[in-house]
Amino acid sequence: MCSEWGEFVGEEGGLKFYTFPSLESLSKVEEEKLREMGFGYRARYIITAANQILEKGGDDWLKSLAQEKQTSKVRSELLSILGIGKKVADCISLFSLNKFDVVPVDTHVWQIAQEYMPKLRGKKLNDGLYEEIGNFFKEKFGEHCGWAHSVLFASDLSFFKKELLELDKAVKEEKVEEDQAIANGDGEKAKKVKAKRVRNETKVKEEIEGSVVEEAVESLLSPRALRKQKR
Repeated sequence: MCSEWGEFVGEEGGLKFYTFPSLESLSKVEEEKLREMGFGYRARYIITAANQILEKGGDDWLKSLAQEKQTSKVRSELLSILGIGKKVADCISLFSLNKFDVVPVDTHVWQIAQEYMPKLRGKKLNDGLYEEIGNFFKEKFGEHCGWAHSVLFASDLSFFKKELLELDKAVKEEKVEEDQAIANGDGEKAKKVKAKRVRNETKVKEEIEGSVVEEAVESLLSPRALRKQKR
């Protein structure tokens, strides 16, 4: 989509980068073209949503939502756009409109919530329980409960755990390669390998720091912590 209707920004490492298409560009796209690109039934939503947003004021309307203090009003506005449901509206609010007190609930978050709210087990997610989960996080984490939810969501994905193991393995292998280059008197190669190793070590450190945040969030949701909070 970006390479088709966005503007070319530059090239780095053999990869070309483009801006995300403007509302004006998306509003004029042919539905069939989007379907050919694999967007399926969402093709109509993309074009219609772009036109609806333009009719509401375009970028200025989106900026006004970012400045709006009442998250309920922001959600209501977003729900007026074709194809946007409650969860997507909350995702947009949290990740794009600075509404950090919003907790989007999908199937994955529903499963996580049941670990800390046992009374949900055996039930099916509905509008009432959706709001109850959001209130639960808000009571525990206040105005930044949306990010607490995101930490738990990300940490529960096997992808991130696998990535950390792979990075750690790469760092060890690069250290061996660096030492061998030094032993062989190849200073240039040693320098390049070291630079790569340092970048990966930084990534590992960031992942570990993220795990510390995750543990802090989980500790606040532990049965003992919840009992203490109730007292």
